[in-house]
Amino acid sequence: MKTLLLAFALLVGTAQAANSPKHKSLGEFVNAEMATQSNYMSDYENISDSELLVDSSFYLNVIRLRIKGSVGLEVPLFASFEIRPMLELRWKRKLPKDMVKYKPKL
Repeated sequence: MKTLLLAFALLVGTAQAANSPKHKSLGEFVNAEMATQSNYMSDYENISDSELLVDSSFYLNVIRLRIKGSVGLEVPLFASFEIRPMLELRWKRKLPKDMVKYKPKL
């Protein structure tokens, strides 16, 4: 049901954007959007390696893997027993040399 509502909302939004005075039809709207995306891709190909360096405001340094299991036994109309263990594996990597941790100003 949620998927249908989301798809409907996207279709309505796209139809309204296509009906704006800027575009005469849905096809023209889609073609204009595809052209802007191809412009972004061509601009990306022209970026030098120095511009692709990691921005200091974001760096993924903690990775977590959570595993949840469920084991149980049930006697119908009488009782049930269930165990739900959870295992969490956590990796933390060091920050690059030129990067410092965020320290909020108090």
